[in-house]
Amino acid sequence: MSEARTSPQDYNLLGREKETMRDPYALYKLLLAGAPVFKEPEHGIYLVSRYEDIVEMKRQPRRFSNRMPTGPMRMPNVEDLPPELIDKVQQLMADSSTPNATQNYQQIATLLAADPPNHTRYRGMTNKLFNTRTAKGWEPRIREIADELMAGVIEQGNVDWVTAFAHPLPLRTVGEILGVPTDDEELLDKLFGGKTAGDAIGNPDVMLERLVDQVNTGTSTRNEYYLFFNDRIRELRKRPIPGDFLSDLIQLPDDEGNTLSDDEILSVVSHFQVAGHETSTKMITQAMYQLATNLDLFAEIKKNRNLVENLVEESLRYEAPVQGLFQIAEEDVEVGGEPIPKGSMLMTIYGAANRDPSRFEHPDTFDVHRHNVRAHLSFGGGIHSCPGKPFARAEGVQGFHSLFDRATSVTLNEDEDGLARSLSYILRGISELNITVMAA
Repeated sequence: MSEARTSPQDYNLLGREKETMRDPYALYKLLLAGAPVFKEPEHGIYLVSRYEDIVEMKRQPRRFSNRMPTGPMRMPNVEDLPPELIDKVQQLMADSSTPNATQNYQQIATLLAADPPNHTRYRGMTNKLFNTRTAKGWEPRIREIADELMAGVIEQGNVDWVTAFAHPLPLRTVGEILGVPTDDEELLDKLFGGKTAGDAIGNPDVMLERLVDQVNTGTSTRNEYYLFFNDRIRELRKRPIPGDFLSDLIQLPDDEGNTLSDDEILSVVSHFQVAGHETSTKMITQAMYQLATNLDLFAEIKKNRNLVENLVEESLRYEAPVQGLFQIAEEDVEVGGEPIPKGSMLMTIYGAANRDPSRFEHPDTFDVHRHNVRAHLSFGGGIHSCPGKPFARAEGVQGFHSLFDRATSVTLNEDEDGLARSLSYILRGISELNITVMAA
């Protein structure tokens, strides 16, 4: 029997230690109880776990920069690779600092990694096209996609929920929004990287696997993505399509009458490559896991559809798809009463804040009747809150209405302890969920 872990120092979140990745909530509980601002020893990064501290940080974007939102780059170890691959992989790793150089593409921080005043311009323009109103307008089409996918789920009965529904629903939605032919599944996977596209973020082992695959195949999801949208931007500049998101973004003037350059548009669009589908996939999968392991919950929500929105929100709170992001102190500051020197990096752990007992009563209980069910931080906060959250919510709500219209019950077909999960300190979620869906 392993020794009990009683201190945050017994865990290693950023080093992805196995037990920490299996159950990060045990660490979060210790942080919240005794070390809400904890300087982890390996990198000197401050782990911020308390809800009110994170909210306060998000209110101060000029004091806390977002320029490295996914944290320190941890490059993979190539020493164990076959000799013939080492040089090629190392070259790809070196090239990653100047991606798409052959396309003359210049990386520009626009949304997640930008700070004011640049962020203010880009986010203001994006918000005019990508907001609650436009998401509402997409709801009928999202429901159509959900119904089509659900018909396949019902027909099969036994499915991997991620592959059959939770992934293709947001993937096809974001593909249509961006003008990708969604009947071409191979193209969608090539551009968006599949259902585990974001697993390399914060996971050097997965990063190495993908670099090796890139060497062996001669293709790169990222380069394919930029090539496709570079061509589409060029075509839309010649022949605009009113009402098309990308076309409207090209034509949209900022407050001074200036439009975005190709590089700026490519940067904005790059945020959709992972955030546009994978976080929704994890949310929809977590919600289904709760239904498949609690038959009474399924029956209650089927009877009272007003609880569908709460199911989505509580799933986001209970297991945040984005567990946390990083910020840098632009001056000497205090967080939660702790002095933070200028230049320090802090990780705001949304997954911990969502389990903060000072904000959520019985935080480790999944409760669709929670009075503050929408108060979670799973979409971040402040000026950098997720711009796609209205679409994520719409995908979850429309998807589960489609399920409850057609199914009488769902059951889990595997051991709960054996569920495959993402092993990153940034993204967390079930990557495969085998269930049986009984038809109405």
